[in-house]
Amino acid sequence: MTTHLGAAMVASYGAATSGETAAPTTLNGIPIKQALTYFDTVWIWIPRYLEPWERDTLMSLCGRLIYRPALRASESDRWMWRLGYRVRLVLQQPSDEAFQFLQQKLSGQPAPLINRVDVALDLISGSLADAEKLPLYIDSSLYKPYHRPAHIVTDYQGTTYIGFKNGYTKYVIYADKPSRHIGLPCCHLECRFQSTRVVSALGIRSITDLLAFDYIGFWSKRLRLYQYDVEALGKRWNRRRLNHPPRIVRYGKWTRNLDKWTGAVILRLLATTGGKDKLFLADLLAHFTCYGRSLAGVLVPVDIGNLLGTLRPVGFNNRSV
Repeated sequence: MTTHLGAAMVASYGAATSGETAAPTTLNGIPIKQALTYFDTVWIWIPRYLEPWERDTLMSLCGRLIYRPALRASESDRWMWRLGYRVRLVLQQPSDEAFQFLQQKLSGQPAPLINRVDVALDLISGSLADAEKLPLYIDSSLYKPYHRPAHIVTDYQGTTYIGFKNGYTKYVIYADKPSRHIGLPCCHLECRFQSTRVVSALGIRSITDLLAFDYIGFWSKRLRLYQYDVEALGKRWNRRRLNHPPRIVRYGKWTRNLDKWTGAVILRLLATTGGKDKLFLADLLAHFTCYGRSLAGVLVPVDIGNLLGTLRPVGFNNRSV
């Protein structure tokens, strides 16, 4: 069902009127030329200082390297110093060769400690206009696991942040920059995980785990998109069953579908409150939860099997620009 809620908003919030949706070769009608996935940033604490030539070699195997020795007197570094760690490496767009190099050079104890991982997905489109449409659709369809009403959803200068500002897990979405790997317009989706405990929950406890990371399995759990029908949304808000006929009000020749109207009003209000100009599925879930309403049967998962089938892991050495 197509519903118009203002020029600045996406025209359609899905046409899910049944329990199944077709596997997309596109997302919301937008062709996806390529789907590239990679580690955008990795923080690794290491137990010794690197020689200058080692730093130069490592730098050549990454998009960027930040080499930060631990300060013994620093409040933030004191605990790591006691554990035997001397340097924090920030690897941006690291290649597999970078991980293999560290694995060869850091074979002693304590083992390297990984406490931040940013997993990125670039959805390459044919034009900048198509790329800019993708975040609008993803924002209105993306479900973040374990999201709670207290979590923050922020739209800052065209970039979406879902999660606490200083939290352990955060989603970031934007489309105003080209892909770092092939230089084409893209929608960039990034999942950030910080702290050893959260990173370990992903199955990453060593450099070997980084090399063997299952990107397809990761995105099949994290890229969860849902469609929802505006009329069904209104029925749930009005505490009506989804299989009941719509409630129609007639005044002479004028008629109104109250269920559809209620759903449209909710979406419009959520998309324009708090200084926002677009809808977020996270806000919709939080709103229904706050008022004791259920979205059972309304949210229909989008099958992204075709997209995951074309997913291609890439590293810094694969870049063409």
